[in-house]
Amino acid sequence: MDITVAPDFPKAAYMEVEERLSKYLSDLNVDAGTVAGFRGYAGGWNAIILRYRSADDDCMLAAQSLAKYQGGLSTEERYQQERPLFAFFCSAQSAIESCCFGIYHIGCLRNPGGFTRKERAVTPEAAHSDFAAAYPGSVLTNELGLLVDHATWKEIKHIRRILFHRMHPGITIFVSAGGPPPPPAEWTTEGIKLEPALVNDPRAWLATATTRLVEATLDFVKTNF
Repeated sequence: MDITVAPDFPKAAYMEVEERLSKYLSDLNVDAGTVAGFRGYAGGWNAIILRYRSADDDCMLAAQSLAKYQGGLSTEERYQQERPLFAFFCSAQSAIESCCFGIYHIGCLRNPGGFTRKERAVTPEAAHSDFAAAYPGSVLTNELGLLVDHATWKEIKHIRRILFHRMHPGITIFVSAGGPPPPPAEWTTEGIKLEPALVNDPRAWLATATTRLVEATLDFVKTNF
């Protein structure tokens, strides 16, 4: 692997999936590009590691800026805080969606008739639905189900949606008059606290979710290819 990855990325399982599927495709003795599902698998699987690396880098920058900038912020300070925050939530969502996109098309490699959605229609929820229909009770189906129902996944999508699609949320600043330190500032309309945990908590979840998905994918590949 010619890219530096975070220590909590499931590198061994990720690479074993690649190795096993490369052998499977080689044994078919055809142009891999003509095999149903290959393009989506290759594109999604390659994207996971890039988006994960971005999320890891952006989390560190965002956590630092959230710890540094509190109280009244200038427009420049707001930019310094929100740029990595925006990047983290976009990258975190993309890492999971790329993983599920690749997984969906691994299903298509094995069972083209069960995975027929257009690429634009492939979402984590769609991946779970089609795996549940084609491979009910499998470890991978169960992990996809846990993912799409998880509160942190829903929160990542919610915050990314706010940052990506809407006007800038107002900021409520709290002050202390000689007592204990005031609570962190928060987005006025959302009640979301602007503190390092805003990115550190979903970053920890991202590591767990990615590991579980990649390891479940390896289990599926070992069983079906």
